Amino acid sequence: MSQTILAIDPASKTTGWAIMTAFEIIDGGILRSTSTETAINRIQQQVECLTEIIDKAKGVGVDECVIEIPGGKQGAKTGGRNVASLSVYGMAAGAMWATLRASGLHVHTVSPEWTRGLTKKKRQQNVSYKWRASGYDVTMDSPDADLADAIGLGEWWLVTRKLKGA
Repeated sequence: MSQTILAIDPASKTTGWAIMTAFEIIDGGILRSTSTETAINRIQQQVECLTEIIDKAKGVGVDECVIEIPGGKQGAKTGGRNVASLSVYGMAAGAMWATLRASGLHVHTVSPEWTRGLTKKKRQQNVSYKWRASGYDVTMDSPDADLADAIGLGEWWLVTRKLKGA
């Protein structure tokens, strides 16, 4: 039997999530918040939705999750611009991490290096190619491919764990 995990690609406006195995997407989607809200209200709105997703994941036997947490290179990629946006992203990721931890799930954190330097568009194309038969549809995703990134993160985690023999 294949391990089932919850994968989270956090952001302050839209967060991708997927409940999946190495072979199947069981469920997935986007947590959206209204862009007119303050950052803390957007994050709180997503955390409330995340709690429902955690319950759904536990209902299908998930006891582990993986979440992308900011690494040290986001500021370098933007040339140091938009530092406020990076700090809000960090707040969102931290709030979601804390919610996952409080839920009793075993939480694994991964830095953005899992993307292997591929652009979002290329990562979304890869997910579309590999996971279309399991239910991934580009039209269900956000403009920033947040669902594709959650699926890609989950796939990367499951494959990396298998290769390490964990």
